[in-house]
Amino acid sequence: LTGTCSLNQIRFIIYVFSKLKYLEIDIYSTNISSIIQYLLSKTHNQAQHLFYLCISYIEEVYFEKTKDLIKLKNLLDNYSIEYINYSLRLW
Repeated sequence: LTGTCSLNQIRFIIYVFSKLKYLEIDIYSTNISSIIQYLLSKTHNQAQHLFYLCISYIEEVYFEKTKDLIKLKNLLDNYSIEYINYSLRLW
């Protein structure tokens, strides 16, 4: 996905492709945290097959924010996260 993606568009993609394993998106928006929280949330379980998430063209500040969000909301137990070349990669 490229361009300005809203949370509703992400929800639609996950609904249509419920067994999606890899997702690479470019998001030029301030609601990155809500999108990440939605994708990693255990409560709705719609993205349960998602194994790899890459958000391209993202500021480095979101690397720490994402790590904090995962810990605060207990979104993942076992994961790796890195920031390389303006991309946040999570698996």
